[in-house]
Amino acid sequence: MPTINSLPLEVLSAILSHLAFEDKFPKLSLVHSRWRACLKDSRAIKVKATEATKRIGLQNIVDSFPLLEELHLDASYRNASTTKDNSKLVHEVAQQFNGHPRLRVLESASDLVVRGVMYGCPRLEVLRLPAEPMSYSDDEDSMFEIGSDSSLIAGQLSARPYNPDTLGPRGRRNVGLMLRTVPSLRRLEVDGPSFWRREAVPHIGGLGMDLGSSAAQALFASCVPFRTTPPASSLQSLKMTSISSWTLVNLLNWLGNATHGPRMPELRHLHLDIDYLHFPQHGIKDIAAGCPNLESLKIKFGMMPRDALFDIATHMRSLRSLSLSKCDVWFVSQSWSHLTVFLASNLPCIEKMSFNSASIQTLDDPHWHSLFDSLMATVGGPASLDSLAGLRHLKILDTSDSRPDATVLHTVAVAFPKLESLRLDVTADCFPAWDRVYLDNIRKGFRHLQRLELRAGKFSGDPEKLFHPSMSSGFVEQMPADQSIHMPALRHLSLWCFPSFPHHLIHPNTATIEHLVLNYPVLTPASHDGATTADPSDGRPLLNRERDQPEAIRDDEQPSDDEDPETLLARFDSPTPSNASLPSSLDSASPKLVPLPTPASWLPAQDTQAPQYDFARLQTLEIRGLSAAAHNICLAALDLVLGSKPHSRLAHISLDALSRLNAPLPAKVLAKLAASTPNLSHFRTSNFILPMDGMAILRDSWPHLQSLEILGSHSVPSITRDFETAELAPLLDSHRSLQKLGLGVSGLSLPGYELMNSDTLRSRLSMRGNVGPDDFSGEFVHMVQTANLAIYRRYETELMRRYEWLRACTIRGPFDMGH
Repeated sequence: MPTINSLPLEVLSAILSHLAFEDKFPKLSLVHSRWRACLKDSRAIKVKATEATKRIGLQNIVDSFPLLEELHLDASYRNASTTKDNSKLVHEVAQQFNGHPRLRVLESASDLVVRGVMYGCPRLEVLRLPAEPMSYSDDEDSMFEIGSDSSLIAGQLSARPYNPDTLGPRGRRNVGLMLRTVPSLRRLEVDGPSFWRREAVPHIGGLGMDLGSSAAQALFASCVPFRTTPPASSLQSLKMTSISSWTLVNLLNWLGNATHGPRMPELRHLHLDIDYLHFPQHGIKDIAAGCPNLESLKIKFGMMPRDALFDIATHMRSLRSLSLSKCDVWFVSQSWSHLTVFLASNLPCIEKMSFNSASIQTLDDPHWHSLFDSLMATVGGPASLDSLAGLRHLKILDTSDSRPDATVLHTVAVAFPKLESLRLDVTADCFPAWDRVYLDNIRKGFRHLQRLELRAGKFSGDPEKLFHPSMSSGFVEQMPADQSIHMPALRHLSLWCFPSFPHHLIHPNTATIEHLVLNYPVLTPASHDGATTADPSDGRPLLNRERDQPEAIRDDEQPSDDEDPETLLARFDSPTPSNASLPSSLDSASPKLVPLPTPASWLPAQDTQAPQYDFARLQTLEIRGLSAAAHNICLAALDLVLGSKPHSRLAHISLDALSRLNAPLPAKVLAKLAASTPNLSHFRTSNFILPMDGMAILRDSWPHLQSLEILGSHSVPSITRDFETAELAPLLDSHRSLQKLGLGVSGLSLPGYELMNSDTLRSRLSMRGNVGPDDFSGEFVHMVQTANLAIYRRYETELMRRYEWLRACTIRGPFDMGH
């Protein structure tokens, strides 16, 4: 009979590569000699810093994989009880690393691996040092230092510039030192970096020798690679986050000092997170001088100088991607259309521009206007049109007064006809129903669009002009135009806060949409006869009438300590009353929620009913509702999008009701959803209460679940021994592919995991007579909440230990059973 050991080594190695490292080492190597041979061929491993890893030794683990090329060292939250313990453990494990001759990629939660990188990784190409699990202060530079191991180095070098054995955290994260000592690096990512680089060492500390002596050079060369005249860096990608001011100034000065040629001629990608610092006046010129072949520049959290955009347009003509995120930029106009056209005209290779939460400051000085005119005069002609057509991705998210309006959207569609991705903050009137020429130009400009994200906001003018035929201007027609925008290549559609449900964007593109995100849609409740319920004062749809509220848990219905959660769920899972606002296809007795693009009196009668959607390729659906009617909005939008047709490709559903109250998720809604989406692998709800038989529906309907999140206060009953045995355990046992679990529980009542009650503790301590009620401050309640949080974490760890296929587990509930 064929067994797994009869498979070829290549196939067996591929199978074992999908297991986590803690499952492979050291257990699997003891099963069979073939398994041990396959593990030795592993080229990538992910190691968690645990007591077992520390006991075995990280270097011993690394040495057991002779072909290793990729190593990830992460902090572990399974065995350590506090964040401090986790951070200490990951540092202690990291200091055991001495390098690997074949390693090419290294990502570590601790910078104590830097010494091993400098000494023993001659082929390293990628190094990532993210934010550490614990912050250092200026007095903690000596924590977990490797210098205590005197057997690793014979002589002590000058501590600050070159010896990693005695460097503090800022020294270990010295980008200049890494570039000098690890010339093979191609990609470097460092959080909280420093930068100082010396081209010569005056003496070796403690020995009194000059570097010019042969003895000093021999000793130094034996410890750290050194070159008197180092060549230009071969780095291709550099990412530095949480940069201090002196680090930024040192880096830019080093780049700008290009007397012997560019410092980083091969650098293609540069990402600087400068933490709301003022970017130096000549910083862009310094980057251009030191990185002449730069293709991607991203600056985040920066106060840009006045000439930044002009310097970019003048000195960085090889840029393919430009991103200014959360930056203040200066320009001659507050129009985003003028700014994007200016940059695209002067950057012939530009393909992507991103301005995330950026704002435009106006330059009033005539000098800047003349500079703008001179630059635009030099880029006229066919070459300029080609550069505009080359833009593929554009992102402008600006909620200030310079928010893009309909004119900006029209300019973008006309000027950049080859756009594939567009993400904009727009005004609510960006699709005027009375401008046929405008809508035709939008359709032509969006022919190649594959991703569209529009975040609607305030109106740029009179809201009535969007709908009423009497509010006409020179370009507005008297009869409404067809608002539907067909985009034949559209795959991803994300819509935020539109003043009416965006049928004109969804319905024409149902054949191609694969990912649909509806954030805070507007749905208008209708009465039994289908007439829209509107406020007679302004004619707009109402969302917050009392009869339109969901059957939510109100202040006087919050669960008490003595109320059984199962009774609570049964109460809210009862048959829906006739005045509930649930989707009509789910309950024929209830008034239906009809999403209307505009008030019924302003549109032809045939447009007052929602179209029937037929998504052929939908894979992801995310719906978020806002206000007290958030639960109704989510359920109505879900019913509108999915209808009663099966969606075999749909794999991801997320329903988030952003409300202070919870409301039940009806069992019939969940059952219908499960029947229409048999291949669902990711399911998430927020602030919805799972019905009584919800766990059974999840267990029996979706066998391929990989991620399950039922979040929100009291969304799941209290985890008792009976609930764990009858509901939770069967679900986890039957879903071996489940990797992520998140539950918002009503409580935790298991032997060994009893939550603490601050009121009970206060009364018990007061009964002893040694303390009074006034002796308990808010700090006492905080201590109880912290202790309960630790109990939840211990239970998460227990679940991940018991069900080894879980990779992430979050259990949250009341932090204080007395409140």
